[in-house]
Amino acid sequence: LAASIGTDGLTGGQDPMAVVLTCADSRVPPEMLTGVLPGAMIVHRNSANPVIPADPNLRTVLQYAVE
Repeated sequence: LAASIGTDGLTGGQDPMAVVLTCADSRVPPEMLTGVLPGAMIVHRNSANPVIPADPNLRTVLQYAVE
């Protein structure tokens, strides 16, 4: 993967444009569906896509995304 996209864009830190909440199914990569390079989005994967406000994993992802 690094050889196909280059590593220059992945080593300078993160400045993602979006947060994607998606299924854990690896056959549905959000980067491929949207056409962005790795690192352009924060992706939170879970089983069955539940959004439970008390979920510490979801809260951590959202907090990281807005800060």
